[in-house]
Parts: sequence; C-alpha cells; structure tokens
Amino acid sequence: MTRKKETAKKIYIGSSNFAKIILDNALFVDKSLFIKEIIDDGSDVILITRPRRFGKTLNMSMLHHFFADKIDFTDTQGLFDHLAIAKADNGAYVKAHQGKYPVIFVSFKDIKARNCQTALEQLSLLIQETFRQNRHLLQSNELDELDKIKLKNYMQTDVFSSSQIDVSLRFLSHMLYMHHQQRVVILLDEYDTPLNAAYVENYIEDLTPLMRNLMSNTFKDNNALHKGVMTGILRVSKDSMLSGLNNLQVYTLLDAKYRQYFGFTNDELDALYSIQNMDNDKINAQKWYNGYNFAGLEIYNPWSILNCLKNDGQFDDYWIHTSNNQMIEDLLLKFRQDVHPALTQLMEGENANVIIDRHVTYDTLSYQSSSLWSLLLF
Repeated sequence: MTRKKETAKKIYIGSSNFAKIILDNALFVDKSLFIKEIIDDGSDVILITRPRRFGKTLNMSMLHHFFADKIDFTDTQGLFDHLAIAKADNGAYVKAHQGKYPVIFVSFKDIKARNCQTALEQLSLLIQETFRQNRHLLQSNELDELDKIKLKNYMQTDVFSSSQIDVSLRFLSHMLYMHHQQRVVILLDEYDTPLNAAYVENYIEDLTPLMRNLMSNTFKDNNALHKGVMTGILRVSKDSMLSGLNNLQVYTLLDAKYRQYFGFTNDELDALYSIQNMDNDKINAQKWYNGYNFAGLEIYNPWSILNCLKNDGQFDDYWIHTSNNQMIEDLLLKFRQDVHPALTQLMEGENANVIIDRHVTYDTLSYQSSSLWSLLLF
C-alpha cells in the first residue's frame, strides 16, 4: 500500500462547512460551477434529490457562503477566488452575485421525532434559532415596531403553534427583504427528513398538512424570494408535501442536469488519489466501490471514497452504516412475495426489470410494491 507523503492534504470526514474546508486548505473537490448552474436555472424554486452522503449539505453550505456576505464571524469574500466559479465568464458571476443577497439557510436533518408533538417542538426550536441568527433586524430602520415585536416573539417563544410555523420563513424573508432592499435566497436542506420519520413512526397524516403549508407559504408567490433551493432524498409527490408549488423544478438522479455535482466522477477520483499520493490504490478503489449511475454518468459516493483515503486506502463498507433504512426494511417484509423473484435475480448478479415511480407518495407506500424499487433507487 502506498504511503502518503507530507504533501497530502488533510481530509475532513462528515464536515459540511464549506468555509472551514477552504480556509484550512483541506481536500476539496471543486464543485463551484454548481453555483453558476443554479444562477442560470430559470426556475424560481429548485429541488435536487440524491441518496444519503452524496455531498448535498456541503453544496448547500457552498451556496450559502457564495450568496451571503458574512456567516457567523466569517467574511465570505475571497473564499471562491481560486475556484472554477471565479473564472467563469471572466469572473462575472462572482462580481455580480457573491455576497450580494440575504440568505435563509435551514436544515431539517435533525427533525426525526417519535411523535407529532415532539416534531412540532423540534421545528419550533429550529425556527427560533433561524430568527436569532437574524437578530440584527431588531435594529433596522426599515421595519416598524409591530414587525419588531413579531420578530422578538419568534426569537423568544420556545414552542410555536402550527399557524406560526406555517408563515415563519415567509415572514422572515419579507423582513430581510425590507431591511436589505434585496430579495432573499432560501436554502432548505434535507426537506423530506421530517416526513420520513413521521411515516416510520405513524404520524404522517398529522404532520403532512403542517409541512405542506410551510413549503407553500415559503416558496409560492413570495415576492421577497430571489431563488429557492431544496435538497432531499425522495421526490415526494406534489399531492402531499409540495402541493401547490407550481414554480418548482425537480431534478432527481434520473435527470442529466446537476448530475456531476453530487459525488465524484472518474476524473475527480483520479485527481483525489493523485493529490493524496495513492495512485496505486485507485484501481482497487474503482473495483471496490464500482460507481453509481446518475443519468448515464458514473459517480462514486464521496463518503466511501474519503473514508477510504483517510484510512490509507483501507477498503470497507463505510456508507452502509450511515443511515436508518427502516422504511426499506418495512417494505421488504410487507412485499417480500411480490419482490422476491427480482431481488433473487439482483443478488445473483443478474439484471431485473422493475417499475420505478418518480413521484413517490407516502400514502401509496403501503399498497404499491413498486414503491420499494423507487426507495431502493433513490
């Protein structure tokens, strides 16, 4: 096994903080042209779905740092100077857009409650923290006292009513718009996590109306919105959580657009192993991890590859231990007779022809065996 030289870069496992990786000069695969495509995409609201551990949160952090001028105590200016986006159109994208927008960045990754009341409490605390991050609005000369009283209420209340949650992000976006005189970028990471948990714990019918109203109020006919970007694992049907979002464009792993920005391509794999002085290990890594197919492009899971590099090329099933697959386990048991022939073919290394439904709905999971194949794919 090739020993790493002193010049090899440090590898952060599980870190999704774009600024930390760039400022520490850690190993980073330049996906910054993703920003250009988001800007050029004519859709007001974009949903991109990918499997777990494919770099969704890091890409959202990169968008956050690009559009916002400052995050916490970090000035974002200069973070993109040596990346591909800085060279795009002779720097026009950085000049026109970098640090120019108020940004709301919310991640639902930790909303995994056992019951609806706990989910409500978790959502309330998340929204409360999002408002507290914008406490500078309380000093704004552009907002009246009634607006500031409402802002304080969101910052101080521990548990909100459903109606308060419904309009929370829309209200915050309007306050930011009025203060900055600039429309707002809203980034919503892992949008489907709350409903995935609700389905497993059997309170999906109680939570769906709340999440549907939150999404609709945040993204539909919001004149304070410049661009909305969401990420998740499943494309949940518009008939449920995304009902009414007629300005939404969805890109799954079956679509060519954005396919190269989540996970590593073969060329990027070559570069990674070269940077880490582990070229001799690359061939075995390609055999071991084999690659996923995103709309015809072979893609490698970044979690598996980075863990392998960090462990001096040691191969292991790093990815499989990173998630809860209860939904898939439940459906495997429920539809075992229906899916057994195709599963047997797959486990014997053969191909199996099955029906894939792009529009997964929670209410059909219980009686359509084809839903299992959609979950396995996505």
